[in-house]
Parts: sequence; structure tokens; C-alpha cells
Amino acid sequence: MIAYGTLCLWWDHVSRATVLRAPTGDRFACPRCGGECRLYVNEESYLKMASRFELIGFAGHRELIAWVRGRCYRTRADAWAAYRSRALARG
Repeated sequence: MIAYGTLCLWWDHVSRATVLRAPTGDRFACPRCGGECRLYVNEESYLKMASRFELIGFAGHRELIAWVRGRCYRTRADAWAAYRSRALARG
């Protein structure tokens, strides 16, 4: 099971999300920013869904999402900037 941020681009296995205990049931949150997480069936399906964004004009989205795993970025633009600067640093 995959947890993914609703307020950020963080995602990872649900065991890496922060668990928020509540009387109505446990909820999950991004371990970095604390934003609420939703659950997705599995990694393969999650990445397949990310690939669909490329069909509507978000070139490279699946590659970005695969790279961002375990990292918290508020916006797609912030994530792309970090991804590109890391790639440039490697040469």
C-alpha cells in the first residue's frame, strides 16, 4: 500500500508515513510536512497513474514522481527544480 501527500508530492510505502491516531481511526500524514496522505493500492498502479499525466501534457511526470519518492516538495515546480539541480550537479 502506498501513501501519497495531498498537500505535497511526497509518497512512499504506507509504513513510512506518520500515523495520526484518532478516535475515528488512524490517519496518515507526510513525515516531512505533516500534510494529510491518501492511500493507493500499490506502487505499480501508482506509477501507472502517474504515467497518464504525460498523456495530458505533463512531460516527464512519471520520471519525476519515481524520483520524488520519500522526498517532500510543496509544488511540482519545486520538485522539478530540485531534480534538475541534482542532475546538473552530477554532470
